[in-house]
Amino acid sequence: MAYSHRNDTQHNVIDLSQLGYKCTAMNGNCRLCEEMLVIDKSVNNNAVAHLKELLSRQQQLRTEINITHSPIIRDLPPEILSKVFYSCFSDEMTSEHGEPVKGDVGIPFKLGAVCRTWRQVAWSSPELWTVIVFNKHSSTAFNACNQHLMIKERIERSGSLPLYISLYEHAEEDDDDDDYDYDDDEEGKGKGEECECWKISLKLLAQCSHRWKDVKMDLLRESFKYIASNFKFTPPIRKLTLRSADSYQGWSDYPTNESERLKLWQEPYEFGPRHVQVNQPISFRHFSINWLHVRHVEAKRWPIEDCFNLLKSAPQLVSCSFKRIWMGRSESQSTPLVCHQSLQSLSVAYDNVSTSLFDNITLPSLEFLDYSEPGSRDALDGSCLISFFNRSCSPLKKLLILAQDVMPEHLMSILSTVPTLIHLCLRFPTHYGGRRSMTFLLQRFAKPRSTCETDGSNAESFLPQLEILESQCSGGYLSPYQWTLVPNVFGRRSKLGAVGRRPLNSLVLDTGRPHSVEGVPKDTVARLRNLQKVGIIISYRVMPDGWKVPIYRLRSDARSHWQLVPVTWK
Repeated sequence: MAYSHRNDTQHNVIDLSQLGYKCTAMNGNCRLCEEMLVIDKSVNNNAVAHLKELLSRQQQLRTEINITHSPIIRDLPPEILSKVFYSCFSDEMTSEHGEPVKGDVGIPFKLGAVCRTWRQVAWSSPELWTVIVFNKHSSTAFNACNQHLMIKERIERSGSLPLYISLYEHAEEDDDDDDYDYDDDEEGKGKGEECECWKISLKLLAQCSHRWKDVKMDLLRESFKYIASNFKFTPPIRKLTLRSADSYQGWSDYPTNESERLKLWQEPYEFGPRHVQVNQPISFRHFSINWLHVRHVEAKRWPIEDCFNLLKSAPQLVSCSFKRIWMGRSESQSTPLVCHQSLQSLSVAYDNVSTSLFDNITLPSLEFLDYSEPGSRDALDGSCLISFFNRSCSPLKKLLILAQDVMPEHLMSILSTVPTLIHLCLRFPTHYGGRRSMTFLLQRFAKPRSTCETDGSNAESFLPQLEILESQCSGGYLSPYQWTLVPNVFGRRSKLGAVGRRPLNSLVLDTGRPHSVEGVPKDTVARLRNLQKVGIIISYRVMPDGWKVPIYRLRSDARSHWQLVPVTWK
C-alpha cells in the first residue's frame, strides 16, 4: 500500500548514497555482508559507468539535434552568433557610450545555460566578459572567495579588451571592520579569510588596471585606505565613480594639504579619467585626482568651497553638476572670482547655502544651465543671476529654471539678459505658483508689434532666438485665458518663419496623463489646430505608465524619455 505522504516522482530517483557498505559484525564479514560488497562493486564498476556513458551520449545527441534543428546554431557562424549575444546586454551597455548596469554581469551565464554550442561561443567571446563586479561582504568569506575565482576567469576570458570594474562594500550594523587589522591573519577564517580573498582579488585587478575603462568604488573608508597603502592602480581611461556607505562622521576630517589625500593611482600619470562622479560623503579634498584632463564632473553634497576648488583645478572641464551644495567651514571668508573658460554645461542645486555660487563665478562659454531642482527653491536669487549673466556674456542656449517664487517682473528681467536662448524651461512645483508667471510670459510674447511701438517695448527683441518654450508644472494645465494667448505667441500662419520674427515653434507642457482641454473659445481652438497642422508643436510631455513619483519631485533629466502627445481641445 502506498503511503499518502510519498511523492510519486521519487520512483524516478536513484539513491547512490548507500554504496560503500561496511560490515558491523564483531568477527569480520558475514556471508550477507560479503554479498553486499559484491553488489556494491558491481554497481560502481558496471551500472554507474554505463549510466555515465549513456548520459554522455544523450548530451552529444542533444547537441547534434540542436545543430540540426536550430537555424540559429546551424546557419550562423560563431562570430555572428557572438555579436547576437552581445546585443543581449542592456541598452545602456550597447549604446555608443556604453556603460553596464546591474543585470549585465550575468548575461554570459544565461546564454551559456541554453546549450553546449551557445556555451562554447559565449565562453570564447571576450566582449561578454568585460564586466567585473566584486561585492566585499565583511562577514561572508564564502561569497568573497567565489567572486575571487570568477574575477580570475573574467580577466582571462576578456582577453585584452577594456574592462568595467565595480567594487562594492556594505556597511553593517555592529560591525568592527574599522578596528580590524588587514595584516592580521591569525583568525584563519571568517573575516581573516575574507580579507585574504579581498587582497587576492585586488592583486588580480591591479595586474589588469591598465585595461580599466570605467571604475566604480563604493567602499568604506578603511578599505579605501588599505587600497591606497598597498596598491597603485593605473587610473581608468574614461570614468571614475567614488562612493561610500560610511556616515558623514567617517569622512568629516578634511585633509589640509595634498600629501594627506588618499592616492589610488600610480604617479606620475599623464592622463586620467575624463568623467568623475563623486557622491556623498566623499568630497573634493579626500582623494588625490589629476583634474587637468577631466571634462565631466558630477558631485553631490559638496561644500561650496570645493565647487570653487574644482573649477580652479579642472581647466578642461566641459560639463559639471553640483547637487545639494552646502556651506562649508569658510562661510565667512570671501571667495575671489573664479573664471572658467571651457565650461559649457552646469547644473546646480543648493542645500541651505547662504551665498550663491553665481556670485563668485564667471562662465563665458556656458551654453546650458539647469537651475531647476527643488533644493534650490529657497536659494534662487534673481539679482545674482542677472549679475552672473551680464558678467559672463555667455552664448546660453538652454535654461531650466525654478520659477516658483520669482516675481513675474523679476523673471522677465532675468530672461532679458540671455538673448541667445533657444530653449527655455520653467519649472513650477505647484500649479498655483506658476499661474501668474506663465500668464505674464505669454502676454509678453503675444504683444503685437504696434502695441510694442506705443509702450516703448520691443517684443521681438525679448528672447529673439527662442524656439522651444516648456512648462514643467504639476498637472500641466493652462487656463482658458492662457490658451487664448497662445495663438498670438506664435503669430499668424502667414508670418511664420518671416525675417525678424521669433522662431518659436514648440510649446510643451508636462503632465501625468494627457487630457482634452475644455472651456477654450471656438475661434481660439480653430487657430490652435491650424498651427498644429502647419507643424507647430503644441504638446504634452507624458509621464510613462507605472511612474508613481509626483512630477514636481522628478529631476529635470528624468523627462528625457517621456513621449510627446499633441494637445487636443473640446
